[in-house]
Amino acid sequence: MHVEKQILELGGSTDQATREMLQSVLNKKRKYDRYKKNCFKWQMFTLFGGLVYFLYVYQFIVVPNGSNIGYMLGELVGSVLHFFVVLLLGSGYATARYYKKKEEKYEKEYHGLRTEIIRKSSELWPQPYHWKKRGEVYDMMKKHYDINLYFESK
Repeated sequence: MHVEKQILELGGSTDQATREMLQSVLNKKRKYDRYKKNCFKWQMFTLFGGLVYFLYVYQFIVVPNGSNIGYMLGELVGSVLHFFVVLLLGSGYATARYYKKKEEKYEKEYHGLRTEIIRKSSELWPQPYHWKKRGEVYDMMKKHYDINLYFESK
């Protein structure tokens, strides 16, 4: 397992198991952030694509045909382009849902591991000298990786 430079430099402040736990929580956070970013991208793609498609349909199919619903439905159903656009938007929506499920999974794992470190801090830094070093470790994790190990709440 690749261990980050800042975590390796903790040296005397932590033992090997603690460094591995810190690296593991960092890896989970990175996966969570990546899935969150991908989910947002696909949600925006689907939202804006749907909005553009709706405006197109309104401007070029609904407005010119007034109240002739049969002709409007014929235009929508009869065009291969409309089918592919709807298929593309449906795929975008499905992809966003996939990333959302993955995001929720890794968020749960990340926060579970993060709270485990917080709860086990008295075991990970048992001596009074090490307990003082714990604050330095927590500060480094917050500063470099935006991981809050001071409080269990998100």
